[in-house]
Amino acid sequence: MLSSGNGTPQVCVFNLMRLMQGEVPYDRLRGMNPDLIDKNTPQFFAEAVNHAAWLIETYEPRVSLSDTNTVTDIENDVEILNLNTVIKES
Repeated sequence: MLSSGNGTPQVCVFNLMRLMQGEVPYDRLRGMNPDLIDKNTPQFFAEAVNHAAWLIETYEPRVSLSDTNTVTDIENDVEILNLNTVIKES
């Protein structure tokens, strides 16, 4: 990853959030849970945040999650999970 220029903590977190579980051979848990896609329940936000926090803690220890919220895109009728992260001091 570092040789490709995507080894910064921000890029690694971005890539983690774009992956879906099952896409990485030999590491099938890495990535967001695809069961959360199109899930329109009151528990969606809590489940998505818990899963994202677990991913970040497990796969990107250089970063901590500082704040989360959802943004509603009314035009496309979707909710977007917004994660604010902080790079830990080394």
